Amino acid sequence: MRGVPVETTDGLQRQYAGRKTHITFADFMSEPFKVDNGLDQGNPFSGFAYLIYNSGLAGVPVVEKGENGVMFVDDNTLIATGYTFKATHKKISRIITVRAALMIGRVSTVHVWDTEVPAFRCYTRMRA
Repeated sequence: MRGVPVETTDGLQRQYAGRKTHITFADFMSEPFKVDNGLDQGNPFSGFAYLIYNSGLAGVPVVEKGENGVMFVDDNTLIATGYTFKATHKKISRIITVRAALMIGRVSTVHVWDTEVPAFRCYTRMRA
């Protein structure tokens, strides 16, 4: 893993190896089953681990080309600006394509994730 001491990554692998859990609701309790992926809810290290996991996303936006982004744990906002809607949409498409390529093979099969743009907002600014 890029820039992370091997002691840290080895420690994480040991911490998360062989985990089991069960599901409980009403009068039902499932048999224990293996947990192959994900981080423990409430673990103080989870925020740091997500930043490492998503560190590749920080390099996706090219600021010099009117792209930018903000990351916090597993929430990402990627921004594109341009002189026309078409030019801006082209930048957004590039960002989404690169982001998707980074995530292939890293997303849990039970994680709901898709590359969609939920909303477009068009702001215009006139110079005085």
